[in-house]
Amino acid sequence: MEIVKLDYSKAASIFAVSLKVAAITGALEVVEVILSSFPGSIYLKDELNQTIFHLAIANRRENIFNLVYQFKEFGNLFVSTVDNRMNNGLHLAGRLESQQKLNLRARAAGAALQIQLELQWFKEVENFTMVPDGGRINNDEKTPMMLFTETHEELVKEGEQWMKDTSNSCAIVAALIVTIVFAAAITVPGGNNGAGLPVFSQEKAFTVFAISDALALFSMRYPRD
Repeated sequence: MEIVKLDYSKAASIFAVSLKVAAITGALEVVEVILSSFPGSIYLKDELNQTIFHLAIANRRENIFNLVYQFKEFGNLFVSTVDNRMNNGLHLAGRLESQQKLNLRARAAGAALQIQLELQWFKEVENFTMVPDGGRINNDEKTPMMLFTETHEELVKEGEQWMKDTSNSCAIVAALIVTIVFAAAITVPGGNNGAGLPVFSQEKAFTVFAISDALALFSMRYPRD
């Protein structure tokens, strides 16, 4: 690669743009090629004074962020470094990701699962954050947790509503199952004989049916408010 033969400042200016785009979009292969060809690019920062790890955190690019494991000795320094707004990596993890990504994720998961994924991401980044940085205040006078709570407030409300809707749907399904099981219990297969006994009362299959239906009926748990 001819670029690496240039002096550091020229090579850095060329790699910086590609590295930024790759970190934002999650192009791991591109990032790895740049880092292997020009190791010093790990220290490059954009106009906001953010490293590739800051960009990966803000854009939820797990594959790029996982590169920090290759720098265990000082990986937390990358996450703890602050940008122009005094945001460290944990601040960026606390910010709600773009609504576009949330809408795409909503197709496969409800709001409650989304907030769980957001919290898991926050905790993962927190593992690489120095203890004092957890309480660091940015230019908006917000700690990472304050930022997380504030920007995820609407998503939490949506999650609560999603849980209620899901609970109501489960209650309806449970009621239908109870109705079917109860109907099966009082509707004897084959009917009764003249003495009022089930026609198939002497059959083993009927005994299995009766026991199974009784177990199903008594094992039902009715939803509570």
